[in-house]
Amino acid sequence: FNISALQKMLKKYNVIVDFAFNGQQAIEKCIHQQNKICKCFYDIIFMDCQMPIMNGYDATIALKNMMYKSELPFRDIVGCTAFAMDKEIQQCYDIGMDDILTKPVDPQHLKMLLINRGYQEKN
Repeated sequence: FNISALQKMLKKYNVIVDFAFNGQQAIEKCIHQQNKICKCFYDIIFMDCQMPIMNGYDATIALKNMMYKSELPFRDIVGCTAFAMDKEIQQCYDIGMDDILTKPVDPQHLKMLLINRGYQEKN
């Protein structure tokens, strides 16, 4: 998934972006945020489904389990995938992802996704 293209689109909405390069690192960053080890605060998580070490599916399952156990605050997880087949999209929803972005990213879909979560496009 092209994270730099997504980052450029997110800047239009004043979204501050932090990166994880694999699913395990994404989990660690969320735990560090919760334990106030880092100064960041994650409103929304864009999860690449095809990351190395731990993929985005497994990372989402782990994060959602921590959220349900009140170990982490609830945050929307948006799956990011290059596979737009119904089967892959349904898999994202089945494991608990709250929304899906497919490649290439549809700017209108991203806009509605962000506006529905309270973000506004900057002037």
